[in-house]
Amino acid sequence: MLIKSMLQIDPAKRITIHELCRHPWITGSCQKSVSFIHRTEVRIFIAEKLTFYILDILYEIFFFLCKYLVRKR
Repeated sequence: MLIKSMLQIDPAKRITIHELCRHPWITGSCQKSVSFIHRTEVRIFIAEKLTFYILDILYEIFFFLCKYLVRKR
């Protein structure tokens, strides 16, 4: 459910950073937490993934704008 809410296409339905940080799986209060992964490592992993997705989105926006501007000329 967490991954699904993070990958939501509609920004209004997507989990926010604040909600993500309070999620039981991240805070360790989840009954099904993964004991072999330290919570700090999980947070670093999530931060790296979010950074990757943000950079990917920025690249797509930049690429779209470049194509749009080329067509306008």
